[in-house]
Amino acid sequence: MFRENLKKEREDRQFTQDEMANMIGVSTKEYVQYELGVILPDYRTIRSISDKFNISVDDLLKGEEEEVKNEIYSKKATRLLEDPDTMITIKHKELDFSTAHKMLVSHLRLNRV
Repeated sequence: MFRENLKKEREDRQFTQDEMANMIGVSTKEYVQYELGVILPDYRTIRSISDKFNISVDDLLKGEEEEVKNEIYSKKATRLLEDPDTMITIKHKELDFSTAHKMLVSHLRLNRV
């Protein structure tokens, strides 16, 4: 599970919870809640953690239910589609939000972004 993977990776690198919280830009209280499984961080935070540990997001989320992974990829796709700097063109066709969102989630999962 995410919380167990997070704790193991942190301990393997001999970081304290406070050090990890500072590295990823959250409070120590929030970080502790990640390790306890009280809350799941958003995609940006998960990505930041995976970058700090030099492991993939999938490895960090190993053991999590598919629905949790889907939720994370869905949130990322929504954030990208709501960003005015994001442009998606598929063979010069306009896509409604729902269709673009489904396609982007599929792309993110396939490429494990």
